[in-house]
Amino acid sequence: MTLEIIGAGFGRTGTLSTYTALKQPGFRCYHMQDVLEDTDNRGHVVWFAG
Repeated sequence: MTLEIIGAGFGRTGTLSTYTALKQPGFRCYHMQDVLEDTDNRGHVVWFAG
């Protein structure tokens, strides 16, 4: 797979809208929502306590 687009943004700044728009024409996207909803992806984030 080749990387075609990187769309990075802070939370609450329209990243879900961008994710949705990119998925419509068929781009494979990865959003924080994917990490939180799919337990297989939980290792992609480091949880900090405190």
